[in-house]
Amino acid sequence: MLGALCIGLVKSLAGQYAWGGAQYDYVWVFVLLILVLMFRPQGFLGRPEGVRA
Repeated sequence: MLGALCIGLVKSLAGQYAWGGAQYDYVWVFVLLILVLMFRPQGFLGRPEGVRA
């Protein structure tokens, strides 16, 4: 639910304020998705899992 809220905020704000306007709002959503998956692959509120042997 938190992820959907962030995506909605980025899409609506990028359409008005970011470079490219409404034409590139999905680009900014995918940039956010890629950044979250790179730096927080467990999610916004997830905990990192230890390595199981």
